[in-house]
Amino acid sequence: MTLKAKLILMVAVPLLGVAGFSINEILSQNKLSGEIDRVRVLARLSQRSSSLIHEMQKERGLSSGFLGSKGTKFVEDLPRQQEVTNLQLQQFRSFWQEFDQKQGSLEISKLIGEANERLSEIENLREGVKSQSKPVGEVLEYYSGTIGKLLNAVEATVMITPDPDMARLSTSYAAFLQAKERAGIIRAVLSNVFAKGEFTGQLFNRFSELVTQHKTYLQVFTSLSDQENREYLIEKMSDPSVTEVERMIQLAFKEEAKGKLFNRLAFEFGYSNFIHNYKNYVLRGQRKYKEQLELNLASLRKIGAELEANPDLDQGDLRNLRVVLSTLEAYGAQIPFVSSQWSKQTPVTKIDASIEIDDAPARKALEALVIRRFEVDPTHWFNEITKKINLLKEVEDHLMAGIIKKADQMQSGILLVYLLAGLVLVATLFVGVSQGRNIVALLEKLITDLRHSANEVASAADEIARSSNALSSGATQQAASLEESSASMEEMARQAEGNALAAEQTSESMTRLAQVVKKSLESSQNASLLAGKANNSAKKGMEAMENILGAMDQVKKGSDEITEIVAVISEITHQTKMLATNAAIEAARAGEHGKGFAVVADEVAKLAENSKASAKLITNLIKSNAKNTETGDELAHKGEEVLREILQHSGQVTEIMNELSIKTSQQVDGILLMNEQVETICSASKEQSLGVSQINRALEEMDKVTQSNAATSQEAAAAAEELNAQAQMLKDLVAEVSTQVGGKAAQLSSHELQVVPREHRRLRE
Repeated sequence: MTLKAKLILMVAVPLLGVAGFSINEILSQNKLSGEIDRVRVLARLSQRSSSLIHEMQKERGLSSGFLGSKGTKFVEDLPRQQEVTNLQLQQFRSFWQEFDQKQGSLEISKLIGEANERLSEIENLREGVKSQSKPVGEVLEYYSGTIGKLLNAVEATVMITPDPDMARLSTSYAAFLQAKERAGIIRAVLSNVFAKGEFTGQLFNRFSELVTQHKTYLQVFTSLSDQENREYLIEKMSDPSVTEVERMIQLAFKEEAKGKLFNRLAFEFGYSNFIHNYKNYVLRGQRKYKEQLELNLASLRKIGAELEANPDLDQGDLRNLRVVLSTLEAYGAQIPFVSSQWSKQTPVTKIDASIEIDDAPARKALEALVIRRFEVDPTHWFNEITKKINLLKEVEDHLMAGIIKKADQMQSGILLVYLLAGLVLVATLFVGVSQGRNIVALLEKLITDLRHSANEVASAADEIARSSNALSSGATQQAASLEESSASMEEMARQAEGNALAAEQTSESMTRLAQVVKKSLESSQNASLLAGKANNSAKKGMEAMENILGAMDQVKKGSDEITEIVAVISEITHQTKMLATNAAIEAARAGEHGKGFAVVADEVAKLAENSKASAKLITNLIKSNAKNTETGDELAHKGEEVLREILQHSGQVTEIMNELSIKTSQQVDGILLMNEQVETICSASKEQSLGVSQINRALEEMDKVTQSNAATSQEAAAAAEELNAQAQMLKDLVAEVSTQVGGKAAQLSSHELQVVPREHRRLRE
């Protein structure tokens, strides 16, 4: 088998595997598609059955209310509803006749068959309801049993699903149908109860069970359904009718609970218990009757306390209860009297005659409490609960629409799988064929490259032989030249070593000189810096001296102004003293009346004299201060002149030191430059000496390499001969690969692989 055939087989095996997987997936999805189509058909059957169930639930409620009211309620509503039910029944039977029962199951066919048998008896039942000859229990059992068969058939249809999510939705749908059915039965039961005004037989227990079952099924639905369906249910249940229905249901529970307590009260108080024991005690006076009487009294008081604490009692209930309890207490108050009379051995007739208790109001009140009627209009109840059940029907239709939508989505997904599987199959075939062609093309290219490589190897062998001969000849000449170069390089090495030693000595001298000049440079720089600082200090002294001169001028001006002020004060003092003298004269003329004024005038004269003395003292101080100021001003002017001379000389010193620093710096730069050149010469000499040594070693290595080349040339000749043999083997291998790939031998032409002549593959020494 050729290599091409093997490659085709290698690609075909996984292709067949992928194709098989794709076909299997398509068949599996096709089966699933059939199941989905079956679910959609059964969903239509469920919708038709649900519509019939909904109308039968209404008819059941109306029939129950009609019987409970003894034919006075729902007289017109019941026949209309029966006509609607007949229409749905006719549509259901027509659909079932056309329905392909192979799409369902044996269980579905059996349940619908049983339901149809029961439905055939519906007219007889209706006649019994109309004539009120059928008991309500039998009517409820017929409708509930028939609806139950249909509901079980609906549950069986929605449970036929291959998808887990759809199965969960179907289960929640079935639970919701059961909850809706319980609501329908509750409608029927309370329609009968509200029409009669009381629970009879086991209706209350049945009612209580139905309410519990309704809530339980709704909880199951809530736990299994998705968020969108739960929110839809909450939205529908926010209708006021739902609240009103719940109120009436709670009213039924409360009234029944009160009725039980009232019945207990009537039983304990009646002639078979309390009254009976009371009469026995009055007539016989035995202790056992008294004890039993006391037990009855305690029990009645306890029941009365429970009833009084019950918030659901209305005003009429409380009035009747208080009548009964007051009569009870009247009897209780007579027990000690009866006991005392029996201890006195009073005749029974006298004891009985002495007790006067009118219990007729209590009996009447008990009758009113026990014989109760629900104050709920059965028509109002039926209308409100029907509104709620209609809302539940909308939720039911929404759930079924969701199941059908889910089936449609799954069908769309199956179509997508069909498409993807087909694309995968086609893509796999295309990739397989394309890759097979690419592999064959690569192999053919490889053969061509191998042929070309064989020619290249043969040509390279010839070139190696020629190069080996040339290398051997050149190696001998190179060895002689290397010996001469080695001698010359040894002489150059000795000279380089001498130059390096002299350069090192010169470099050391220049280094010491540079250090001395650097120290001089640093000293001149420090002197220049100090001169600059002195110059700055002189400038600051000049500025301070100028400020002092300004201040002295200001002081002098101030002294002159104070002198003028003191002169004015002296003049004022003189005038004041004259005024005081005049005042004293006038006071003397006034006699006794002017004595006080004379004292004041004398004090003013003294004050003026003191002020004059103070002014004179201030004048002397100011004059002394002015004299000192003039002396300070002269000294300040002299200090200013000295500072100007210092500033001028310090500036000159700074210029000289700066010039000296610049020249010293230039001298340092020249010495450093010369030192660098000497170091360069020294380094170059050392490098020259090192280079000569390295060249010498390199020459020795080259001599060794030259000797080695001669030996290698001989080995290369032998390798060229071996390479020629390898090229012949490569030629044979290419021919074999061509045979495996193409199915026939591909012969190499003689010019495709040149054989190197043997004489060119040997080297001559």
